[in-house]
Amino acid sequence: MVALGLCLAALALFRAGQLFDFAVELLDLPAHVVRFLGDLLSQFVPSGA
Repeated sequence: MVALGLCLAALALFRAGQLFDFAVELLDLPAHVVRFLGDLLSQFVPSGA
């Protein structure tokens, strides 16, 4: 519960426009990083249904 309060306090320091810019920067990843993350996550997710 303490961690949640700290996260909300940290987010309160940003304005809405700053949060949007930050989200866009996080989503604007180079292709090689996206491939690496996909490969990394595929090791932990069972394949097949």
